[in-house]
Amino acid sequence: MNTSLSVVIVVFDTDPVLLDRCLSSLETLDASRRDGTEIIVVDNSPHDDLGKRFSTGVAQWIRGQGNVGFGRAANLGIQAARGEAVLLLNPDAAVSPRAVAALQTALGEINDEKSLLCGWLTKADGVQVDAYMHWWSSTGRLLRRERYRRYLTRQWEQSTVVVQKVSGGALFARRSVLLDLGPFDERFFLYGEDADLSVRARGLGYQLYAVPDAFILHEGASSQTQHSSLVERARVDAAIRIARYHLRYPLSLLVELDLLLISALGLILRRAGSSGSIEGRRDRLAVIRDWGLRRDRQVFEP
Repeated sequence: MNTSLSVVIVVFDTDPVLLDRCLSSLETLDASRRDGTEIIVVDNSPHDDLGKRFSTGVAQWIRGQGNVGFGRAANLGIQAARGEAVLLLNPDAAVSPRAVAALQTALGEINDEKSLLCGWLTKADGVQVDAYMHWWSSTGRLLRRERYRRYLTRQWEQSTVVVQKVSGGALFARRSVLLDLGPFDERFFLYGEDADLSVRARGLGYQLYAVPDAFILHEGASSQTQHSSLVERARVDAAIRIARYHLRYPLSLLVELDLLLISALGLILRRAGSSGSIEGRRDRLAVIRDWGLRRDRQVFEP
């Protein structure tokens, strides 16, 4: 079967309510888009509860490989896709009826093989800045985030907006382009794989765009409460890993030092009455300790 679009969704113990909302939103696409779309779910969950409930409503339900991480699971879905284009969608995201049409139109207007696009991810407080802004350190993110929010807000009426990063939560591109790029480096277990992809793509001359008309409501951090330790460790591992792979070694050590200081400060403030998580900060510090001065380390495991 030939399809114009494959939607790839990676799940891991995902809230069934959110997944149902995600899949239901794809049913609101206009008939021509819906008929030319296949949905592929790659299930990293240790059990088949989600598959029993939702697998009959999708073209492919891939499971059995265990929790291999987001990047590797996404690669499996993209390799299995039969569409000319792929939309990688988070299970806690819901697409608007015009989102797919807007992405496909934008890709046609750009008419450039070397491009990656992203839907316009929003939450209750507006556009998700972190989906499109690249940063190396937590301090850099803090200093630049509001300015980048203003940039995105000024650009939202454009058909496409040049961005620094495309989020894996709503990544859209030709399948052949994604396969040429990898797409994801499977050394990243969770978090950072889209930033790594964006850095590599820009280095190869690719243009990165967000498409404001492709409105996507994104819950965000839906797994953080249930798997907080895993999330904290994976985030820090990804931050150090991307710095090691793309910055000069001395600069990557400064990124690691920044993480160490912020994590230690958070632990101190938590003991003084802050609402932060003591265990989460300890998890972060443990990963930083394991990295130490190493230039690389084994693939992160949950």
